[in-house]
Amino acid sequence: MAEARQTRMNENSTRVETVAVAFQHISKSFDAVVANDDVTFEVRKGSFHALLGENGAGKTTLVRMLAGELVPDAGVILVNGEQCRFRSPRNARARGIRIVHQHSVLIPNLSIAENFLLDGTEERQIPNMTVLCAKIRFEADKFGIPLDPRRAVWELSATQRQWLEVFRALFGGGQILILDEPTALLSLIEGDALLDRLRALTAGGIGIILITHKMREVLKFADTVTVLRKGRWVTTEAVRDVTEEHLAAMMVAADGAHEQVAPQRMAVKEGFSKLITVNSLSCTDHRGRQVLDSVGFVLSRGEVLGVAGVSGNGQGELARIVAGVERAFSGSIEQSSVRCLIRRYIPDDRIRVGTAATLSVRDNLTLRDFQLPPCSSWGLLNRSVVDKLASSRVSLFQIKTPSTTIPVSLLSGGNIQRVVVARELAGDPDLVVAHNPTAGLDVATAVFVRRRLVDVAAGGGGVLLISDDLDELIDVADRIVVLHAGRVAGVLGRSQFDRVVLAGLMSGATDRSIDTMNSAP
Repeated sequence: MAEARQTRMNENSTRVETVAVAFQHISKSFDAVVANDDVTFEVRKGSFHALLGENGAGKTTLVRMLAGELVPDAGVILVNGEQCRFRSPRNARARGIRIVHQHSVLIPNLSIAENFLLDGTEERQIPNMTVLCAKIRFEADKFGIPLDPRRAVWELSATQRQWLEVFRALFGGGQILILDEPTALLSLIEGDALLDRLRALTAGGIGIILITHKMREVLKFADTVTVLRKGRWVTTEAVRDVTEEHLAAMMVAADGAHEQVAPQRMAVKEGFSKLITVNSLSCTDHRGRQVLDSVGFVLSRGEVLGVAGVSGNGQGELARIVAGVERAFSGSIEQSSVRCLIRRYIPDDRIRVGTAATLSVRDNLTLRDFQLPPCSSWGLLNRSVVDKLASSRVSLFQIKTPSTTIPVSLLSGGNIQRVVVARELAGDPDLVVAHNPTAGLDVATAVFVRRRLVDVAAGGGGVLLISDDLDELIDVADRIVVLHAGRVAGVLGRSQFDRVVLAGLMSGATDRSIDTMNSAP
């Protein structure tokens, strides 16, 4: 019996030594919203652990408690076998825990080195910036991202900022890295390069917790996966033992009932009139670099026109110009209708651009309506009408919220996106510009958003769908315009859709004639 007891003690000791993080019976609520409910599972040292679940499943709330940004209502968190109750992110960072949020928290107007100072990487009151910059440059070269530490963050592309966020976490001594949708705004090639580099770090004992909705990333890079559903733990399994179908079934409630198929695309009918004609658009960015160079195409009524390209090739500028929120340096956009088109814009940043975080769900849903009849009359707001309008949109767009009066920032990412879509697609718009509208969304919410965009085209409107997700474009678009180095590298009709051809055009390796650029689809 003594031998058996010693064996169990040795096994328990080995288990503690190999467990980096243990969540034990974690619960967390925000008023009436239960984000986590009795969640228990472990993350091993040196593992690449994926965290799956639909939007609102409680993934981000859970890891924010580990990172010291939130405090659990119940339960304990063990780090390297020791119970921890972090009161601030600084406490968590002292234990080697770093979180990289989906949306960058870098301060754009500061330099890279200054952002590192704010992260607590230099404790001296008067830091030696020369020494710090040299150290950042040396470590960045080893990580594979040569950079100038004195460069302002606003000068970096979205891809560069994402790499920088991850590198900053490592530079600050991160041993347990939490990555919340790190590839949401990256192309397939860029995302895989980042995750491949991170997977290599696990050989040195660094633990990775990856929140993602991309099954392909889980199956390719992770070794362990945990699934949450409606705030509760469902399963933790070795990736080698699971399939995409099994994980999808675990993520979705047994009742129900989310369609997990691509939306049925509406074919463009012959004879549909042109909606807008884009003629030779050119513009420069804040650094004076030309990002659009003589871009032209036609968008017809009833059409979903896709735009593909590696991020940073002018997609953001194109979206803002066509949506009417930014001016081009040269070129024009002609509309076929004599009346003013009803334009709507779904930006790629739903937090900073798509919503007003401190306003309520109701206010965000009715931002376009509150000063118009029947919401307003003679300068006075009719609250009852506004409340009914917001409630109807919550119901129609299946927004999960306990109340329309809570701040929109308390909703999950998927439900915030539903708020943006509900507001922008209201009122039968003629033209919708959607930039990465499903980035970071679970399968069910992504399908929902795509179907709403298809509905706009089916109703006679036009949709310009700019997306880093090739599968999304192939599923939904009637034609795809490919941008490379700010120019149109090619235009493909639906019968020509091919991932290899698209990748070649996006990289500039393929030269394709664009004779159909100005023809009707």
